[in-house]
Amino acid sequence: MSSILIFIVTTYNNLEVQGYEEGGDIQENESHLPLLLTAALNGHEAVLKLLLNTGKANADSKDKDGRTALSWAAGNGHEAIVRLLLDTGKVDADSKDKDGWTPLY
Repeated sequence: MSSILIFIVTTYNNLEVQGYEEGGDIQENESHLPLLLTAALNGHEAVLKLLLNTGKANADSKDKDGRTALSWAAGNGHEAIVRLLLDTGKVDADSKDKDGWTPLY
């Protein structure tokens, strides 16, 4: 299920989440960003909320370059996503990526 959701999140701007398969893999694998980072990157607030509500998604996970969901959301101007992530209390706004940039630089 997670690979299908990844495809939907990265391909369509208008997105309606129909459901989430309980126990699906939402973490990073060899070919895709974690779903949480993908949702933040593309500004999909509904998907981000769904993933956070599973309790399985790491709100502060990093990609191979050290960028977090907060970094991707802030860098792409997704203010609602930034607020949602900060409101979790589980993200480090001062974390640095491989180039030394912080999410809210």
